[in-house]
Amino acid sequence: MHLRTPPRDPIEEDAVSFAPPGRPARAHARLRSWGARGMPVVVLLALSFGGSQPAPMTPPSGTWVITRVNAELLEALSPTVAAAFFDGPGTIALGGYRGAIPAMGWASLAAFEADVEAGLVPDEVRIVMYDPEAWEHTPIAEQLDPARAMAEFAELAWSQGYQVLMTPHPNLVTVPGAACLKLADESVTAAFLRCRLPAAAAQSADVLDLQLQDLQRDPERYREAVTQAGEQARQANPSVQVLAHLTTRTAPDPTVLYSAWRSVQPVVDGCYVGVPAGVRARVAIGFLRMIAIGSDRRR
Repeated sequence: MHLRTPPRDPIEEDAVSFAPPGRPARAHARLRSWGARGMPVVVLLALSFGGSQPAPMTPPSGTWVITRVNAELLEALSPTVAAAFFDGPGTIALGGYRGAIPAMGWASLAAFEADVEAGLVPDEVRIVMYDPEAWEHTPIAEQLDPARAMAEFAELAWSQGYQVLMTPHPNLVTVPGAACLKLADESVTAAFLRCRLPAAAAQSADVLDLQLQDLQRDPERYREAVTQAGEQARQANPSVQVLAHLTTRTAPDPTVLYSAWRSVQPVVDGCYVGVPAGVRARVAIGFLRMIAIGSDRRR
């Protein structure tokens, strides 16, 4: 399944496909659950600045998640960064990547249901992601009542033995006729919180990705929004792992991502960093190196 990437910054289209190298998708067999529900998961979809003398690569503890397309791009730019952050059982890879835990995503509950029914989910997949947004890839019925759609997605996923990653976009509050709609004098972020979409998503997830990346260039506002959404989510589901979302699309240099990331530590359990269409991949390389260097200095 491939989605076209709209001009803004949704979850990357390669995150919703899965085709392990050299292996076609096979009929789905019921999977054993990967760990216990609520196991710590940190999501970072990222790439980084190159350099003739790479800094030591010692990422902080946690689980890092990246799409296969971005992992391969990162590997081409910096094998050291790719190996340190993404090649191992502590990484969740949307689309599969080397030693990482394979995952797959959908923007449509209906499509997920159809793929499960048809046996089209590869046996390798251990984590499934649902990305409902106000866009063409999420059916309008799901946009109008995202809480219901997320609950149904999770119920089916858990029945198949998967872990669930939820990543509802705040723009769902802008859909005309939605169950909870943004007020005229209200920001999208404020409506996202008032409508309690973080809580609804947390109740239907093992991992919740907060797509508040529109605020990442203002670390203080970013931290405030992520903190409020995270508290709401954990009140609804104390075991949910809460992730901050970052993107290279609006990051002209690595310090933008690093400042935002630092602002939410230790508020979140990890980060999901998007590199849509490979935009500013070297910025993400620099970001990851800054994280590694900072981790080394605190040891």
